[in-house]
Amino acid sequence: QMDFDAVLIAEPSEGGLRFVHTFGAQAASINPQALLGQRNPLRVSYQTGSPFFVPNLDENEDWKATPLLTALEAKGFVTLPIFGQTDEQGDEQQVTAVVLATSSAPIAYLAAEDEHIFDLFTRQVAVALRNLQLLNETSRRFEEVNLLLGFSRQLASLDAQNILRALVESSLKVVPTAFGAMVALWIPHK
Repeated sequence: QMDFDAVLIAEPSEGGLRFVHTFGAQAASINPQALLGQRNPLRVSYQTGSPFFVPNLDENEDWKATPLLTALEAKGFVTLPIFGQTDEQGDEQQVTAVVLATSSAPIAYLAAEDEHIFDLFTRQVAVALRNLQLLNETSRRFEEVNLLLGFSRQLASLDAQNILRALVESSLKVVPTAFGAMVALWIPHK
């Protein structure tokens, strides 16, 4: 939480943004999801991909009367978009999450170097999320290869009828939601 009183993390969903985590007593005492439909820095940061660093909310007319920040009793805040995949040139593609951190007192220590550190932090989080996604994809691919390897081992010592039975059983393992499967062997001479 660093020195923030509330930290909220939202990610996109079919109906717009939805909160996935909230930290801090102030965030727990309100229903932030109900305030997401209103104009707020989370939504704008998600739409534009831009971070916001507002050390003193009383001096910022754009966000001063925002219902979400008012409910959180924020006097200063930071929003940080977290980007997902990058293309070959290293350019960010889309925002996969947005973090809002609020303080009940103006943030006196927020300097340009701090903004740079927050930027590095969000980039590191994006890399970690991408690595997790790649790890899950690799694990799924290994499961597929293991199923194919098991099927090929079964084929080594079977006749045609047992090979077809093994094919059906392996197919049902690959597609667990299937209720049944059928394989036919066409013998043109019979």
